[in-house]
This record gives sequence, structure tokens and C-alpha cells, in this order.
Amino acid sequence: LARIQLAEARDKAAKLKNVSVTIRAKTTDGQKLYGSVSAGDILEALQAQSIELDRSQLGLEHPIHEVGQFDVPVKLHAEVELTIKVWVVEE
Repeated sequence: LARIQLAEARDKAAKLKNVSVTIRAKTTDGQKLYGSVSAGDILEALQAQSIELDRSQLGLEHPIHEVGQFDVPVKLHAEVELTIKVWVVEE
């Protein structure tokens, strides 16, 4: 069972290797967000690309409060970790 889980995690990691998401958000001055982008927002953007992850798999330490490009760690398994790019752009 452990080998199967590891193999599934590696397969999913291969599919996520070049994935990036773009999230549009309102800003106060073109840079700072009016509010923030949370793990839930990132998960929704991934779901729109037919990618299912659990909140616990995203390593977003703090919500994002400004526009820009961010590397968000994803832990699919104890031995399988990767990073996805999250672009936050002005709405």
C-alpha cells in the first residue's frame, strides 16, 4: 500500500510539474491587495484546471497580500514535494 501511495504521488507530481495558476484580485494601489489570496483561493484555481489537492498539501504559510509571482510548496507524500507558481494579478 505504501508503494502504491508513493507511486500515485509521483504520478501526480509529474502532472503538476509545470502547473501555474493566475488569480485576479482587487488592489488598493495596483500592488497591495484589497484583502488577500488564501490557500482556498489557490485550491479553487487549481480545481478550475481539474487538479484536486487537499488544503493540507499546500505549504502556504501566510495569505498573499500583494500582486506578483509566488512559489507555493506542495507536499503530496513524505517523499514527494514540488513547487507550483502562483501569479497574483490586479483585477
